Amino acid sequence: VVLLPLPKLVRYAEAGEFESPEVKKYLEEKFDKCGKCDTLVLGCTHFNYFKPYYKSLLGDEVHLVDGNDGTVRRMISLLDLNTAGSGEGRAEYFYSGVPVSNAQSEHIKKCIAKLDEVYNIE
Repeated sequence: VVLLPLPKLVRYAEAGEFESPEVKKYLEEKFDKCGKCDTLVLGCTHFNYFKPYYKSLLGDEVHLVDGNDGTVRRMISLLDLNTAGSGEGRAEYFYSGVPVSNAQSEHIKKCIAKLDEVYNIE
């Protein structure tokens, strides 16, 4: 087991920078230090955006383990949400602790589109 902190990926994701020479160079430098691996556990919700890079740098045979499903299930249990509810109620959206503005809404749409693109990469 190799622990590999990747704090810059969070900043890249929050800036909407999913594909760039800087991201690729950062990941190349980080993964070069840990050698060959057969499984990569994505320990942060932000890390999913970069699945194509993981595959290109580590090989198509590397298995990616996504923790988002568990994170969502835990959040639902903590909030005691009934997923089969009536659909009534009100939703407020926050981005980094601040109510979402129209500009942030566009950024969030871009992030969601990227997640849709990489969702099935395992």
